[in-house]
Amino acid sequence: MNNHKEPFIHITRRSNVSTKDAWIIRIVSVLLAFLLCGIISMIISKQSLIDVYGTIFKGTFGTPRKFWNALQSTAILLLIGLALTPAFKMKFWNIGGEGQIMMGGLGAAFSMIVLGKSLPGPLVVLI
Repeated sequence: MNNHKEPFIHITRRSNVSTKDAWIIRIVSVLLAFLLCGIISMIISKQSLIDVYGTIFKGTFGTPRKFWNALQSTAILLLIGLALTPAFKMKFWNIGGEGQIMMGGLGAAFSMIVLGKSLPGPLVVLI
């Protein structure tokens, strides 16, 4: 009796796809994602595609402060991806990394507030 179950989705690397074709697939995928997200945003906001992407562009690059916030969010997400890489390499799937980072920050802030007055600073940082 064979109790081994095959996974519903099996992801493997295709070695027979040329580099040129791989780049074409990536570029077309990104363009289609932009188009699909734009269409969904148009339906929801009842604005034209140009207005939707203009608003997104102004929201990101409109002022130096907005651009700084975008860079800050990008850096946080990149660090989360870097932190999750070893888990994925070990075939340990972990979803919700951004929420885990937020909960860790909340726990660190709570520890600093509660323990900050009763313990020395370096020990609080270690905790």
